[in-house]
Amino acid sequence: MKKITLMFLMLCCAVLGFAQEKSKPHASVNPVLTAAQQDIIQLSTLYGLSGLQVQDVAVMQQNKHANLEILNPLKMSNFNAYYEQYELLREGIETGLYAVLEDNQRGIYRREMERLNGERLVLQYQLLKAGRSELEVKQALCALKF
Repeated sequence: MKKITLMFLMLCCAVLGFAQEKSKPHASVNPVLTAAQQDIIQLSTLYGLSGLQVQDVAVMQQNKHANLEILNPLKMSNFNAYYEQYELLREGIETGLYAVLEDNQRGIYRREMERLNGERLVLQYQLLKAGRSELEVKQALCALKF
């Protein structure tokens, strides 16, 4: 009887183990939304956003990633034009985010922007000092996340 009970338990464990659906880490239908969602979570955590603010930021982030996808073909054909549009988009997102934040959150925003702009300036200085071309500097600045 012990053998039958043991076999029955093992069979149940085996069936339950195979019946579980394995998660697929890259099974997202739209990777743009996944990147936008990650940005939304990061910004929400950083600034302590309210529900309404999260909705506004969600729209901005989804538009940001959609616009980056639209700009991608320009990246290969005319990088200088891409860089100009990229910078306009970055500045627009920064301005929109600032408008959504409340006064107490704007202090955090200012410190974060100072940090990010400092990183951009340091990278630009280091690359120019190393003799990199203006195009290479622009490409490196575009690689930074905003």
